[in-house]
Amino acid sequence: MQAEFTDLQNFVYIEKQRMHISRRHFSHEFNSFLIEAQKKWLERTIHSLNSMCQELKLPLDPARPAKMVELIIESWDELSTLFKAVRPVKPIFGPKDFLNALQALQHPNKNGHDDPLFKSSLSNLPLPTKDLSALRQKYASLNLTCMQNGVDDQSSVGNFCNALRELHSLKVLQHRSSQHARVFLQNGCPLGFRSRIWALCLNINVTRSDRAYYSQLKQNVAETDLVVDQLIHKEMQLIVGNDEMYFVFCDYIYKVLLPFLRDPKVMEVFASYPGTVLKASRRKNIDSVIYPPSGVIPFHGFSMYVSPLCYLYDDPVQLYIVFRQMYMNYFHRLHIISDDPEGILSLCILFERILQDKEPELVMHLTCVGAPPLRLAFRW
Repeated sequence: MQAEFTDLQNFVYIEKQRMHISRRHFSHEFNSFLIEAQKKWLERTIHSLNSMCQELKLPLDPARPAKMVELIIESWDELSTLFKAVRPVKPIFGPKDFLNALQALQHPNKNGHDDPLFKSSLSNLPLPTKDLSALRQKYASLNLTCMQNGVDDQSSVGNFCNALRELHSLKVLQHRSSQHARVFLQNGCPLGFRSRIWALCLNINVTRSDRAYYSQLKQNVAETDLVVDQLIHKEMQLIVGNDEMYFVFCDYIYKVLLPFLRDPKVMEVFASYPGTVLKASRRKNIDSVIYPPSGVIPFHGFSMYVSPLCYLYDDPVQLYIVFRQMYMNYFHRLHIISDDPEGILSLCILFERILQDKEPELVMHLTCVGAPPLRLAFRW
């Protein structure tokens, strides 16, 4: 009975977070401007996708030949050997392209300004951000006086504190509370407990239904060749395959990203973001459809969202479920134009305002030499 009550508490806790996120977007007079900016960015993405289809002379989602379907199922654990031949495709967009779109934002009620610092900065946009004192209060657990797993492990008291954190980890797992797990993670987590405590924080317990759902996605990968799969193949070749930290996980990442593109459940996260659903036509003169089924076009560097998780989960189904939930909870905010206080636009504005307040001369110098601070920091 206690276990069922804890499961219910975890469900309510996670759902309250989602409801809070869905209600806070576009909540002020700046909303229509941001919605229009997001729609324009989406139109550009669609144009790039159509151009790629024309260059490759391929439809959006052709069916694979029966022999290829069978081969993909048989080679599921070594997909990197199956997709060695990569077409000469270009990324739909990368961090630099998205930053250019953000920096092009100009509030319609603001007059033109000749000051280069003003024109290149996002800090003039009317979005509220916290000041340093508010940030220090919100992130008090990150104070230098607080020990952090993974940061202070090599200090004189690191071994002792790590032992205490391991004992605390066991208590968190025994309590089975997603809320307690979230609070515990604010000070880091011992390596041997990270996979289980993050799964608890996200309220993930892989079931037979989850495995059956993943098997269906796997079958969809085998049967349908999405054009955007080419972007994943290119990503594996240029980024993951050349990364000394992650190249060994190429097959695992394939088993996450290819099903992810075909998962319609991911679309749920975009319900509260106007202008974020990408639709395309399979052929001329027919109704457009959501494409890909997840609504997510992989961009340059997209694989880095999932790569670090490969160190924690060796079960591809659990790895997939955790990544999907982390994307729907957090990662999607990094490539949508919105007023979400934890979205990419607000983060950029916060970065610029703090730097301008603390290092105004540095900001002016970098801007004058053509290297605005945000352009240097954006990839990170």
